[in-house]
Amino acid sequence: MTAPDIKTPLPGPNAKALIADGYMGAIASILCDYPRAAALRCCSPRHGVAATTNFVPTAADVIKWLERELVPYRSAHDREQRVAEQFAERRRIEEENKAEPLEHRRKVGERIKRELHEAFADGRGEIPNLFVPSFAPRFKEMCERAEREPPERAQYGHSLEDRTRMGIWVPLEWYRSSGGRSSGGRAKKPWQRLSDAALRSIYPPKSAGEQKGVADAEKNG
Repeated sequence: MTAPDIKTPLPGPNAKALIADGYMGAIASILCDYPRAAALRCCSPRHGVAATTNFVPTAADVIKWLERELVPYRSAHDREQRVAEQFAERRRIEEENKAEPLEHRRKVGERIKRELHEAFADGRGEIPNLFVPSFAPRFKEMCERAEREPPERAQYGHSLEDRTRMGIWVPLEWYRSSGGRSSGGRAKKPWQRLSDAALRSIYPPKSAGEQKGVADAEKNG
């Protein structure tokens, strides 16, 4: 839109007959920066910026009105742009999937899993992520292992919760792989439910006479 398109720009309710040409040029310059439909609506005496002010609209009034008028259009434009970007991203992923067969991606995943397993098997994937305080029963055990391992796998320091609590940072795998040893050095056996046969071998059933004697003792006692 050009300045000649604006035949009667911004008639205000109290507009004087003579308005300096500089004002007209400034308003026309502002209107030319916006879409034609918005600029023409802005110049409407009933629906434009003149209906929102009791005085001759200033440049700030015109800009504010136009910006508010364009909010729905810009929101719709942004939404359409996001949708277009999503579709473009989907097409890109589909093209990459076609260019890289599924079998190849499966082999790459298996290779990564195998390398991670090998790294953790020889300790290369271990990081000091468990704090063992100096008063813990297994503190000495962790210190002895730290002396045998590379220095980057364990480090002495303090707790994150309490800086006055000193100890050693070790990989969590060290604590798990030691077999759950107690402070006495003996491994704890996992709890198991005994079968009926095992219970009978430990606690053999009493004879009829023993059962009668126990019943009489309970009765008299």
